[in-house]
Amino acid sequence: TVDGDRTNITFYSDVRVDDRYRVGPVNGGWGVLREALNAEHGTVERDNSGLHKIAVMTEHALLLADEVDRTAAAVADRLDDESVAYRLGRSVARLEAALSTPEMFGRVAIAQTLRDITPDLMDIAGTTAAVPSGLGAEYLFRLSLPMGIYGGTLDVFRNMIAQHALGLGKPNYSPPAKRP
Repeated sequence: TVDGDRTNITFYSDVRVDDRYRVGPVNGGWGVLREALNAEHGTVERDNSGLHKIAVMTEHALLLADEVDRTAAAVADRLDDESVAYRLGRSVARLEAALSTPEMFGRVAIAQTLRDITPDLMDIAGTTAAVPSGLGAEYLFRLSLPMGIYGGTLDVFRNMIAQHALGLGKPNYSPPAKRP
């Protein structure tokens, strides 16, 4: 699994994978997994081709903003349909709120907003959202799940907010005690 409060990894022995399917160097699996975190946390050398992106999630939020605009333009003739107008307006409002939310709260807001509004954008756009030359809502929908694990899962950040910002206790994942 790659989401939730913890990630489970399964190891296999005596398995051969062709080099064309390998990502990164031989026996470099942890490095491949760690590289996204290094880039996001700013612990690697900055890209010398220009200004380094402040955060991967901000870039994804901007892609989502562009997609909301493209979807609105594509369905402009259907905005008299109250359902379309309401869902598109709700998507815009949620995106604006996420973009203006600071720090770790914003990290959760952006990732959750991407997960929540891309299905609406695909539904509003119809088949145009699913074709390669069409709108990008389907791509952003697929991007939303791994985005939830950049720098730690959404659940980890929610727990950090609960503990550090709200002063709540640590979550207890042990099974309920059996009654005598």
